[in-house]
Amino acid sequence: MLARSARFLLAWSLLNALVNVLYPGNETKFSYLFPSLDVCVLLGVYAAYAAWGRRVPRALGGAGLAFLVLARLVRLGDGVGHRYLRRSLNLSIDLRLVPDAVRLLWTLLGGARIVLLGLLSSLALVGLLRLGRRALSEAETYFQVARQRALFGAIVGALIVAAPFGPKAYGDEHFRGMFVPSLLPRLQRELDFALHISGYRQARLSELRAAAQRLSQVRDSLDRLDHIPVLLFIVEAYGTTVFDPKLETPFLREALQRFESKLAEGGYFIASSVLESPVYGGSSWLAQATLATGVQTRDEFEFGLLKALEPPAIADFFRRAGYRTLLVQPGTSAARIEPDFLHFDARYLGNDFGYRGPAFAWAPMPDQFVIDLIHRREVLAARAPLFVEYALVSSHAAWAELPSVVADWQRLGDGAIFATLEKKRFFTDLLAGPRLRPAYEHAIVYDFEVLERYLDQRLQQAALVFVVGDHQPIPDATGYAASRGVPLHVISRRRDLIEAWLGRGYAPTLRPRLETAPLPLSTFLPTLLDVCSTARMPGLQTTR
Repeated sequence: MLARSARFLLAWSLLNALVNVLYPGNETKFSYLFPSLDVCVLLGVYAAYAAWGRRVPRALGGAGLAFLVLARLVRLGDGVGHRYLRRSLNLSIDLRLVPDAVRLLWTLLGGARIVLLGLLSSLALVGLLRLGRRALSEAETYFQVARQRALFGAIVGALIVAAPFGPKAYGDEHFRGMFVPSLLPRLQRELDFALHISGYRQARLSELRAAAQRLSQVRDSLDRLDHIPVLLFIVEAYGTTVFDPKLETPFLREALQRFESKLAEGGYFIASSVLESPVYGGSSWLAQATLATGVQTRDEFEFGLLKALEPPAIADFFRRAGYRTLLVQPGTSAARIEPDFLHFDARYLGNDFGYRGPAFAWAPMPDQFVIDLIHRREVLAARAPLFVEYALVSSHAAWAELPSVVADWQRLGDGAIFATLEKKRFFTDLLAGPRLRPAYEHAIVYDFEVLERYLDQRLQQAALVFVVGDHQPIPDATGYAASRGVPLHVISRRRDLIEAWLGRGYAPTLRPRLETAPLPLSTFLPTLLDVCSTARMPGLQTTR
């Protein structure tokens, strides 16, 4: 009996681990060894059939095994979501992000390793099915003996009695006493969303319309700018973790101090604050849509509604004030081009730059090349006031390769020079953990060195410059910081423009104040309009 009981306990533990493991999410210590409520119920069904003297029907056994595998896949997906995005996945919304995830994996691992990973994953799935079937078969055999069924019932009963003394947390959920919670409520939430998607759509449309309507109360003439150029640099994965005293290294601190000192020598003034991004670790386009429209856009569902609603965006306000508006997105390929619901006059996408150099990990071209080309082609040649929004990409994960900064801007040309220059390479495997931090810091420092040189050496005319992050980097690079904060820096040689932002509580340095709760990223647009305007201009509809 002892041998049979040992085999059964091993099978039970295997089934628990199959369902409970949260990896690559954060594990509560040894939580995967605790009994799963779902597994206990399934084993209870097997015990009941044995008590009736019947075998479990093959269809029912197959359904139970399929549920266990489904539980494993959902927990794996949520583990990925919590590790890299700090949230559970919504299958109805997030499945469309699979192509982007594959692209990132391809960048991180390369084609050969992706194929190998796919093969190993397929073998692992087959192995899990066989192990699960073997474990359930062992349980069915074990329950043929009444004393052994009674022992199983006694163990479950003891666990129920011990419930008040059980662990307090399991991942982001709670234990149900001594049991790891069932997957059913998680699946029920998915089903509820799918069944009531029309109601969710109407509720969120109302929220989006209300947010867009609030812009109608804001001054928006932009007359205080006196038609100087306005440049908005969105730095990929630039989060407040950069300024976290617990994580900040001398290398990073000195680079940022150098940026601030150099700009001060060049006559620039700075105002800085922190805004709360709607996303963490990825989904940059949601943050960019939030910046452009003043509507907090948290997921793909809201993004689709925002595109359909087409509220007035930042380009609309600048165009009405007499500006030519440009959207610069070097990371967007021709295959991914969509209609521009943000209404820019012109867009520069990946294939529009004529770049002839190498790619750098995720980035198809260096940010220095992008900024230089736009400066030569648009800023210097501008016949009308110019508003440019840049979505910089050199600081995008995986940070495996970084370009060198070219001191002489005249040498950049079509980018072919980057093929002759040394690449900075870093180890950025998916499971690199804290080792990602140095690579991430070098990527941020690269962008700030490029911006420093551009503002100091190339941008001679008066301008208003914004440097803002879109989201925190993935948690492995942040030490799992809880904040969704991103820095916003307002930079100009016009003291009066900077003083207006300082009057809103911004810090007069590059280092923002981290002790106060940040406002949402959606407040950027209305604040910009209000600070830079003296009056409200009529005629711009708030929604379609």
